[in-house]
Amino acid sequence: MNQYRKQRLLQIAQKMQGARTGSSLHFSFILKNNNLLCWAINNYEHRHLEHRFGKYVPHKVEISCKYIPGRHSECEVVKTFIKKFNHSDMSGLTLYNLRIDKRGNPMNSKPCPNCEREIIVPLNWKEVLWSTETL
Repeated sequence: MNQYRKQRLLQIAQKMQGARTGSSLHFSFILKNNNLLCWAINNYEHRHLEHRFGKYVPHKVEISCKYIPGRHSECEVVKTFIKKFNHSDMSGLTLYNLRIDKRGNPMNSKPCPNCEREIIVPLNWKEVLWSTETL
């Protein structure tokens, strides 16, 4: 993915700052040949869809047993894609994760182990990319 496309996706994310439901805002974009097909954001007002994306296993030591996982942007964008295009074949597609802080600056958005296990590996993406502090 070229730098221009990454900058455009960052601009989309910055315009959506008001949609924040957590401390940072995660976006997932599905692209084909640098063309945006669909996107979604994390949603901590709704619970993780275990029946569709597997049981959420806390991966950080500091997460207590009372933690209730919200929906990660990766789950939301796959759900949106399937609803929009009526299929789940991700071959030939790029998944790009982007996370921004409260000031709109890019942050690390590497998918968590749960999303890697349930979404990244089994869906046969062409490529999976994520933002860092330098985009």
